Amino acid sequence: MHTLLFDTSALFNFGHRGQLEALLTEFGRCYRLVTTAEVKKELCGPPRGQYYEKLLEAHLHIQKLKDVKLPIKELQRLTRALASGELSVVMLALDLGDVARVVIDEKSARREATALGINVTGTIGLLKEAIDRGWRTDAECVKAVRLLVERKFRVREPAPGETFAAYFTSLSQP
Repeated sequence: MHTLLFDTSALFNFGHRGQLEALLTEFGRCYRLVTTAEVKKELCGPPRGQYYEKLLEAHLHIQKLKDVKLPIKELQRLTRALASGELSVVMLALDLGDVARVVIDEKSARREATALGINVTGTIGLLKEAIDRGWRTDAECVKAVRLLVERKFRVREPAPGETFAAYFTSLSQP
């Protein structure tokens, strides 16, 4: 079974910020949902620590890194470039190899992960997958993005009347 490996911000988006927890149940039927202890530490502090403890317990496995597969200079560079949760997710993805897809929303972390050959998606990419799998409609995903934007997720808000398909395509353009 392939793995979706979640970073902190993506879990915020699927949790309280985006109210998309039901999608974690759907994705959990197709993937092994994983995060790291570092992400758990970032998530489970005040003010919503109890909520995220329950969310993690219900949907995700906490997995430890077994082997660091980078030269020390590259690891030092990544340590300066990424937050601890992002770094732990990137390192675990390298350890897991091709079975892992990382769910990260921060542009710089996505760029670093992609440069390392890691398969990357984000919250919006998983919403697109939910449409493709028939779990959500286009309109439901547009509504979800609007809620995320309202709750401070830094992504462009869909224009009035814009479909999710058009919105998703526009995000892929340089």
